[in-house]
Amino acid sequence: MKKKIMLSIVFTAALIFNVAAGNKLLNYIPANIDGVVSIKIKQIMDVPIFKEKRSTDPKLKEQWTEFESELKKYGLTVNDMPTQAVIFFSKDKNLNGAVIKTSLSEAKFVEILKKAAADRPNLYTTRKLNGKTVYVMNEKLLQESNKSLKDSGTPALTFIAADIAIVSEDKVLDSVINSIKGNTATVNTLMKKSTSVNHDALIWLVFNNKDAGKTQQPGQRPDMMDGITGVGLSLDFTGAKKRDLGLDAMVSCRDKNAAAGLSMQLQGLIMMGSAMAFKDNPQLGGEIGQAIKIKPNGKSVSIKISVPETLGTKLQKYIENKKSRKSKSRKVKNGRR
Repeated sequence: MKKKIMLSIVFTAALIFNVAAGNKLLNYIPANIDGVVSIKIKQIMDVPIFKEKRSTDPKLKEQWTEFESELKKYGLTVNDMPTQAVIFFSKDKNLNGAVIKTSLSEAKFVEILKKAAADRPNLYTTRKLNGKTVYVMNEKLLQESNKSLKDSGTPALTFIAADIAIVSEDKVLDSVINSIKGNTATVNTLMKKSTSVNHDALIWLVFNNKDAGKTQQPGQRPDMMDGITGVGLSLDFTGAKKRDLGLDAMVSCRDKNAAAGLSMQLQGLIMMGSAMAFKDNPQLGGEIGQAIKIKPNGKSVSIKISVPETLGTKLQKYIENKKSRKSKSRKVKNGRR
């Protein structure tokens, strides 16, 4: 467990960076990407429900205690966690990564890396890029500590300024860095798509579908994404006590007909999906369906999801009971064998 946590800390620097305002960091994303996701990590950690879980859930409490202990090894605390991370991505996956404003100097970062490498030799290597040092993590060591990282690529990080770092796969990092200077058109496009997005939300996303409206090949079935030109959404905890979950999204479409068609498709999917997912509890399925509001708005489709704490609790209990029933069923089958 401790090795997993230690390597997670070193990997991507997610636990040793403090990120500044997301819109400012858009200046450092590469050109020609398809979207960005802003995650306010520190604020998510401080959400009342999550804070309570850390003290009431025995497993999470144990993991959190070990996590804090590992941070302490490197002279860090939870306050050194990022406040916000801006992740960029492309549909073809050739330009994926994150831009980060650091709270630590590069010298301090290297000091922490060396401490971690004392326990795991060959944890990282270095190379040069545009006169800057690139820190390349040992992919095999990371996979040994966390199987979920299999085939995730070799993570690499470089400081492009005293307080700005870029994290990406080593094989694409050079392309990411070299395309930052020409990103003005990409940033402008994404910000136009984000006009309806709440940038103060815990999580917000903007996606630009550059493939919208492309000519279909003979015999090719139209895809739902064909009429979508972009998406902007935000996810946040709302209400006086910040305990109700709310999602607001605006899906931009090619024209009014595409928006109307998409709205009908989504409404149908919600009705069928909730009926199938909650076939043993149709009342809960009905409540979930009522919590989702979809309607066309000119060339766009508005999506609003409001899950009050009471409904969230019902949903959580339903999932836990379903897991418990499946576990008991497996034990009975194994016993018969």
